Amino acid sequence: MKIALCHLEISRGPEHKNIELLENAVRIAADNGAKWVVTPETAVQGYYFYKLNPDAKVDKQPSIKLSHLLALVKAYGLFLFLGCGEYDDGLKCNFNSCIIFGPKGNICGTHRKLISHGSGAEAWASRADVLEPVDCGNVKVGALVCADAWYSEHAQKMQQKGAQIIIDIAAWPPTAVC
Repeated sequence: MKIALCHLEISRGPEHKNIELLENAVRIAADNGAKWVVTPETAVQGYYFYKLNPDAKVDKQPSIKLSHLLALVKAYGLFLFLGCGEYDDGLKCNFNSCIIFGPKGNICGTHRKLISHGSGAEAWASRADVLEPVDCGNVKVGALVCADAWYSEHAQKMQQKGAQIIIDIAAWPPTAVC
């Protein structure tokens, strides 16, 4: 199986530009045989979106803004590990998430970041407390977001719950802060 790890310059957004870059990355990955496409943390909005615009709102996911991207996922029959902010209506808060979309363009599962910095570029996000593997076809995946991987117990808990592979999405923004 081919897995595409998308290393993209998207940390500063804007969101519409990031989505276009993600669509192009999915096309390139799929045209080269990838069946799983892994994006950076907060790939949709850009890691610094909140720092650049503290009034920015995070959408409930999947947002209509992702419709073309998800149509590509469906057309190519991929699994997409999408880093994005997501708003939870029930909890009335935002999460820094890895949402896993399956070959039909549907959500297979979500991992919400457990270890958030809580300030600066991540001040917008609440911390989550759930660790559950996601079924991606014939493989159970333990998805993590960035600093979640610093703690080996997270991967160990995922393994105990049946995860066969751990995927950690991370943002590697430029060192010059906004």
